[in-house]
Amino acid sequence: TTIMHVFVESTDSKGRCVSTSTPLQVGFEVCLESPLCFVIREKHEKNICHCCLTPLSNMFMCAGCSDPATEAYLKHLPSLIDMPTDLDPDTLRILLRMICSPALHQAATGVTADGHFGINVFDLVTHRDRCSPVWVSSLRDTIGRLLELVPTCQLSVEQLVDLACITNANAYGLGDPLGTNTDIGFGLFPFAAMFNHSCAPNCVFTGTAHGQLSIRTTATIPANTELTFAYIDLYQGRIERREALWRTKHFWCECRRCSTPFTDSSDRFLDGVLCQRCAGVLLPAHSTENDWVMAAILSGATTNHQASPFCEDCGTSTDANWIEQIRLKADTDFNAAMQVYHSGAYEAAVDALKLFLEIYAGLLHPHHVLRLSAQCTLLNASRALLPIERYSLEAIAAAKSALRSMKAILPPNHFEIADYYHQLCLLLKHDTAAQWQASQCRKKCVAIRTICCGPTHPRTLQGELAMV
Repeated sequence: TTIMHVFVESTDSKGRCVSTSTPLQVGFEVCLESPLCFVIREKHEKNICHCCLTPLSNMFMCAGCSDPATEAYLKHLPSLIDMPTDLDPDTLRILLRMICSPALHQAATGVTADGHFGINVFDLVTHRDRCSPVWVSSLRDTIGRLLELVPTCQLSVEQLVDLACITNANAYGLGDPLGTNTDIGFGLFPFAAMFNHSCAPNCVFTGTAHGQLSIRTTATIPANTELTFAYIDLYQGRIERREALWRTKHFWCECRRCSTPFTDSSDRFLDGVLCQRCAGVLLPAHSTENDWVMAAILSGATTNHQASPFCEDCGTSTDANWIEQIRLKADTDFNAAMQVYHSGAYEAAVDALKLFLEIYAGLLHPHHVLRLSAQCTLLNASRALLPIERYSLEAIAAAKSALRSMKAILPPNHFEIADYYHQLCLLLKHDTAAQWQASQCRKKCVAIRTICCGPTHPRTLQGELAMV
């Protein structure tokens, strides 16, 4: 593990967090951390080495790899197939891996694993009190059966329950070593778990070779600034983001983006309905919107944050029921188009998605979440019908529209922006009249991926070769 120019501090408002001790330039690698414990997901179990994560073909482990803990895990892995349990297969696997892990056994005795900045995994938050009692009970029963398989384990049942809860709250996905967006597994990274979330982050994490997690800066950062990355998809409305974080991570986000007054934030576009008089965005009249929405979420009530809406441009009031009807109808129509897409009827899906975008062009803001989702799916459906020229044009238009929205909403140097530049480059490079545009898309993709992943990462190299 390599950790550079940062320190961990404790605050009353945020708990433990990571800050930089010196100014950092954009693209600086703050941390490269190996997992304390990791597992390959069931569907990838014979395609990836369970020791070094090298891609394989119908094997569990490289011939050259030697690790007693991994060998013990693989020895007992077949026993999980018929084990009676309500737990999902991947939870079962990480439990077995923990039971076979000497590093976790040492942590249980107070020994901190080398390479994790002096952080003991048992010091990480568990949120055990927020876990379902049924799930915890199933954990205990299953752990008892697993300990019968590995009686040499030094961890108690309750310690393993805590570890399962810690994993549930703190694990990070392991990226495909070939550089695709595939999530092949997940692992525990004690130092990375110290980083707080922000909806306007200044860092990003990505998987690298051998299951390591790299954390890099996506902006120039002054000294003594907290370092953050995103736990969730950032192209969501403010309420949706906060509710997702509350449900899964058990905190109410007060980051800079979520704390900016709604009327001054690009968040107002993400679920924005347009004024039928002047096409301005309709806003809620409540100045304390976030407070009462939070109260509604905590109590389990239904939120309706568009009460007494008015246009931000012309000031015209609009009936809240009409706005709610537009939103419900848009959800229904979008889901219907997605059903066509998922059925594999791509020509019909293109027509359905184009119709959706046409109908809601004057009703939903151009950066509305549903309009972006429709453009992204239209791109995928059109690409599935290539090389028919009509669909190439449809795909290019959808990619450009999606990029406009992403650049307006997402933080600079965001992975997803790079991915769509890459897709647009692949579409344009076959048009002799669009070679300059394709080249510019390649450069922008590579620039962002170099910042987020580093110059030698497979995803960066993939971008470099896009024009070939």
